[in-house]
Amino acid sequence: MPSSTPSALLKTSSLLCCLCLAACSSSSADDNDAQGDDDDGQGDDDDPGDDDDNQGDDDDQGDDDDQGDDDDQGDDDDQGDDDDQGDDDDQGDDDDDDDDDDDVFSDIEVEVHPTVKTVLVVRWNQAAESDSSRLRFSFENDEWHESNPQPGDAGSHRDVILGVPGDTEVKFRIVAEIDGADVESPTMTQSTGTVPSQMAPPEVVTFDEDLAGPERWMLGAVTEGDQYQGPYWIYILDRQGRVVWYYQDAEKQRMMAFPRTSRDGRFIATERKTFNNTDSGVHMMTLDHEYSEIAELSGMCDAFDFTDSGSIIYNTLEREGGQLVRSRLNEWTADGDTREIWDCGPWAEQYHGNGPLDRKWCYSNTVDWYPEQNWITLSLPYQNTVLVIDRESGEIVHEWGDLADWTFEPSEVSFDFNHWANFAEDGKFWVSSHVNSGHAFVEFEIDEDEQTLRELWRFGDDVDFRPKSKGMVELMPGGTVLANYGDDAVLMEITREGDVAWELHWRRSGDKRVLGHNILVPSLYDLNRGPESKTLTRRPR
Repeated sequence: MPSSTPSALLKTSSLLCCLCLAACSSSSADDNDAQGDDDDGQGDDDDPGDDDDNQGDDDDQGDDDDQGDDDDQGDDDDQGDDDDQGDDDDQGDDDDDDDDDDDVFSDIEVEVHPTVKTVLVVRWNQAAESDSSRLRFSFENDEWHESNPQPGDAGSHRDVILGVPGDTEVKFRIVAEIDGADVESPTMTQSTGTVPSQMAPPEVVTFDEDLAGPERWMLGAVTEGDQYQGPYWIYILDRQGRVVWYYQDAEKQRMMAFPRTSRDGRFIATERKTFNNTDSGVHMMTLDHEYSEIAELSGMCDAFDFTDSGSIIYNTLEREGGQLVRSRLNEWTADGDTREIWDCGPWAEQYHGNGPLDRKWCYSNTVDWYPEQNWITLSLPYQNTVLVIDRESGEIVHEWGDLADWTFEPSEVSFDFNHWANFAEDGKFWVSSHVNSGHAFVEFEIDEDEQTLRELWRFGDDVDFRPKSKGMVELMPGGTVLANYGDDAVLMEITREGDVAWELHWRRSGDKRVLGHNILVPSLYDLNRGPESKTLTRRPR
């Protein structure tokens, strides 16, 4: 133990230390292969129709295995950020116990998370106050990782180990920083549980670390089978394509195709709704489910976005007696109120007359907010049209595609069943769209003076994949382009030079899936912090 550690910390008895190690026991984890029934009902591409009401029993819960003590300890003065890897030479086990203090930590317990079997939950009691506490862990290649530091109060603590695939043994230590020096618990081991078989991992066709972006993880959505309407799984993969986190609504008929992170990156969220837009809302959660709440949004369709204030912008398809009566762009505010931003009805009537409102006129597979301009993008695939709406006034700022006067350059380019229309930080416009007889991911420059969308970059001319539904494209912060082919079940990370840095397939024979939205994320522990304020009007999950 470092000489800088206060002598008061040495008062915990050696007997208590022995008890704490004995308490760190575990049992065996059962495979989580619960099967859910999947109806064969079909819906139009991206067309919110009738609900299939797929029902199935979800995960069988089991205990975990392989819990052992490890007396080998190693010095480590190098501290990293969330998910950072430490130097191998500084993190390995050795026989030097000087940096360990069995009297600081007691009642250590570890278990597999009851819902997410790839998450390990560690609890312990700390004898005295420290500057901070955290977990240090390793599961392959002698690389060590750390959780985010948490307050080092004396008393009970809880933390989680994130980013580990299923059925993997993890070595871990508890680390407390006291007077600038690290005090560590003995090294212990615990294995993660089994990922449910329905959440099948993809095949990694290509991965070039030198070409790929710096992010280590990817958040996304995929169906359990080949049905557009689900059931869906939300997942996080590592670069090897291994599932390190997953979620499925207990009521398995829920559609969850548009996961995203909060604006401040403190939690993840996904829409949850039936296929006909009933019982709809946004489910917000941390990876360990310690924070889990639902904003109930009546008539919500598919996509949504957060504002900086925490309000939620979403589009609706509202029915009465099974008849579509209204479609709006709404904003749900932090106090639980809802305000209308834009009504699709008057816009649609100028094109198709005064007949009943047709859902195919107002369905949007994109809702994306841009704070600098206070704009919102909507992508209307059935009209081959993109709208840009002013959030404050509700006015249409831009209208591009078949219904607009703007031109494309070159002239043979246009929108055809467009998906995930969005702006990059540099102001360029991106869209996933059928092009001629194929499919492409396209970047446009917006020429206001000439009222022209000028193509700058395109990928896909030499690729045979052509999704009938879904699909997305987005420029990542690291400079690569993340894109997927929807119900063709292929995802690619592409360089601006057109090279494929990462390619994943969910296209195994008899096991083809439908992909929802994807996003690369740099840190899992940041997504486990939860909102800074939990005063919003939501229903606890």
